[in-house]
Amino acid sequence: MVIAVLNSVSASPGTNGGATGTIDSTGASLLVVIFSAVNTTTLLPTFTDSASNTWRALPKAFAGTANYSRMYYCANPTTSATHSVTVSGTSIFSSIAFYAVSGTDLISPLCDFEGIGSGAVGLTSWAMGTLTPPLDNCIIFATLAVSNTSTSISINSGMAALTRNGTGTAAGLGAAYIIQTTAAALSPTWSWTTLSQPGGFLAAFRTPSAGLIRNPSMNGGMAG
Repeated sequence: MVIAVLNSVSASPGTNGGATGTIDSTGASLLVVIFSAVNTTTLLPTFTDSASNTWRALPKAFAGTANYSRMYYCANPTTSATHSVTVSGTSIFSSIAFYAVSGTDLISPLCDFEGIGSGAVGLTSWAMGTLTPPLDNCIIFATLAVSNTSTSISINSGMAALTRNGTGTAAGLGAAYIIQTTAAALSPTWSWTTLSQPGGFLAAFRTPSAGLIRNPSMNGGMAG
């Protein structure tokens, strides 16, 4: 089975969060949401989608003390021709990317996760580190959170990116993916304008083919 991205959308709903536009997720075996927000430990954002799915959350990747990047995913989801996601919270300054993906495993799609964490203070580019999927035919996502003044966000390594510039009321967001037919080491570098401390990580999802799941426990945590 071949993995494909069916549709995607991004948004910068801003200070107290909000919804993306809608996409047609019909035929998706996997939904992925990547968002950046202000690091608040007292009022954590809530996350929902218009089809009332149950989501699993990967740990936050902090960009210093200011922003963080997080990913939610849903395997074997309820889909919709008018599908949207919503992140809500007080003063979270959020940006969101939402993907509908086909061809992935319906039970335990996550096969590797590298919680890269944070880069140094005062950067305009960041080499994230390296992820090598344990299997062929994986889709790998890269995430990035930078300040709400960062713009012109981009990534190399042949990854297709959805980005949102910092707007003053929304953190800068980087979300990107690549589909590898043959597993190979991936070491992407993000770039942007305006000095910022970045945070982000890499995550790989597999087809239904039997094989190694390097971090199987990561398929168990629910959104929160």
